[in-house]
Amino acid sequence: RVHGGFEFVKRKKMSTSPSPASESSLLHPDVRQYLSTHQLEEKVNMFINRVLRQRPADPWQMLSLEFGRLASVIPVVEAASAREILASDGLPTFEVELKVRNGDQVWVASRVTAPSDSLRGLHDGLELRDEDPARFQGKGVTKAVHNINTILGPLIKGRAITDLTALDELLRQQDETEKKSVMGVNTLSCLSMALAEAGANARGLHTWQYFCDIFNGPSSSLCMNIPIPYVVVLRGGKNIGSKLKFSELRIAPKRTQLRLSHVTTVYQTLGRLLEAKYAANGKAQFADGSYMPPVDKIEDALNFVNEAIKQSGLQPGTDVEIGLDCAATDLFLAEKNAYELVDGKATSVDDLITAYVKLVDTFPALRFFEDPVHSADVAGLSKFKERLGARVQIIGEAAYGGSCRRYTEAVRTGWNVSCISMKLDQVGTMTDVMEAARTVLSEADHKLFLSDVTKENINCGLIDLAVAIGAEYVKLGPPSSAERLSKYNRLVTISQELNDAGRLGDVASDLLILAPPNRQ
Repeated sequence: RVHGGFEFVKRKKMSTSPSPASESSLLHPDVRQYLSTHQLEEKVNMFINRVLRQRPADPWQMLSLEFGRLASVIPVVEAASAREILASDGLPTFEVELKVRNGDQVWVASRVTAPSDSLRGLHDGLELRDEDPARFQGKGVTKAVHNINTILGPLIKGRAITDLTALDELLRQQDETEKKSVMGVNTLSCLSMALAEAGANARGLHTWQYFCDIFNGPSSSLCMNIPIPYVVVLRGGKNIGSKLKFSELRIAPKRTQLRLSHVTTVYQTLGRLLEAKYAANGKAQFADGSYMPPVDKIEDALNFVNEAIKQSGLQPGTDVEIGLDCAATDLFLAEKNAYELVDGKATSVDDLITAYVKLVDTFPALRFFEDPVHSADVAGLSKFKERLGARVQIIGEAAYGGSCRRYTEAVRTGWNVSCISMKLDQVGTMTDVMEAARTVLSEADHKLFLSDVTKENINCGLIDLAVAIGAEYVKLGPPSSAERLSKYNRLVTISQELNDAGRLGDVASDLLILAPPNRQ
């Protein structure tokens, strides 16, 4: 077989037909180099698989369009570099900068900062840190920076920037451990987001459009809904040394009342109520701006939030709903197979669930429970669902998160939750997150929460991805700092972009604005 003057296969007598692998090894070295340089095998395989997945009526037309795009100059990765910078808490994180080349033109197409989460679950991917106690208490990230600058950056140089699936696959191949313990999940997640934003830039698309094309297929024109903000306003739990046993209280405006004013007004009103009760201690804040008052009873905490909704001129449950992150794994006493709701007192799972029922009876606006029992207590979760499943949404994170495999196993074995909460830096690359999201959404009655982390930055790729994959909710910190406000403002911008493009799912409820619209 001859092509372009090259002899494709060295002539050699063979008694049997060669396998693809053995045939590849017979290619002339110049041919192998040519195929590699132009990624011919990868592109042909990708286009054929794309045709097989979509099965168009005219496959040849689709193939001609795909190959036609390659005839012009393709934007490629010119350089991917990282540098150590400071996060919102003054400890190190890193920033990735992506340069793209299109012919003779080179430009910086994206800069993305890696978020950092101090509250990591048992099954979450490894956040790579230096562990050098002499520098930033061991929190430095020069290892992650080194991985990008010397391993991953050179690997993707010259690759097509508009093919995130292929780029992410290259990243995955460098770390096939489930927890990404070689490269670090923060390394892969941040670099992948930078590649995604650069790819969108190179194609002249909004980032949500680029993600949507990958998740739903090229040239997707689906209408999309804006995810509902699910906002933490009050914190407790052992991670912050609080007397309040439970981890978080959150609020969420109803979709038919999707106004950011609801979120900001309730949050600010709650601050005033806590200050009136506890003076300055009432407005003590966690890193994300949520309040940490000296409250020890969950009933008192819920009453503050419920009252803040009322004093904001809103109806609890009708306009704004309340959620409780129990983080019950932190309450579990393994030696007693029980939970500690009161210091020194063991509570059985049945009594714990009875306490939850009483809370819902007392506070009807309490509609969400996250991780209500230990992450391994399958029987306890089943009991919770039996007693409260018809009245509240059950959110799972600790028991399910960490990898695509765990989400897939959860689907196979059955769920006792109605919603899954997922963080970008739990899983890996952006296409890993999309794969996990597909798994969750394959169960028609399940909702997806995409979550921010405790130490955020002003990058808003989380919001673009949440819109593109159809997340029902997006978990955010309160509207109190630039890192958090950027996410809310991005929701506003995307809702307007979708509306202008005629792709907003429900204009009446999803056009996210600060005040009611002035309709003609």
